[in-house]
Amino acid sequence: MAIKLKGRETIKIEEGKHKGLISKVELATRGETGKEQFEYVDIFVRLDDAKVELKYGCPADITVNTKLGKVLMNFGVTESDIESGDEIDVEAKLKGKKVSCITQNETTPKGTFARMNSIVAVA
Repeated sequence: MAIKLKGRETIKIEEGKHKGLISKVELATRGETGKEQFEYVDIFVRLDDAKVELKYGCPADITVNTKLGKVLMNFGVTESDIESGDEIDVEAKLKGKKVSCITQNETTPKGTFARMNSIVAVA
């Protein structure tokens, strides 16, 4: 049986500020099999000015000083919400929200990729 696929043009994202929408939030495990594994929260942003979705990964640890904690506080979670020890529904707090993000291109042996350096809530 033949495998037929269509090629497409590479999508290039300009470095700088973009606006978009958080399309999904997922919990992921990273690390080599047989070694220590780490949980991450992956925040997917569909950019308004490109037909692409970028991923912003945060270790799945919430304090006022962690990457995820700072993101959540930018979306209305308070310091007392975090320090109370109560569960926070990360997906409910983030999914569907408008954001502004900063991208920077990173070149690796596999190619050049856009990476989000930060995301912030937009009214």
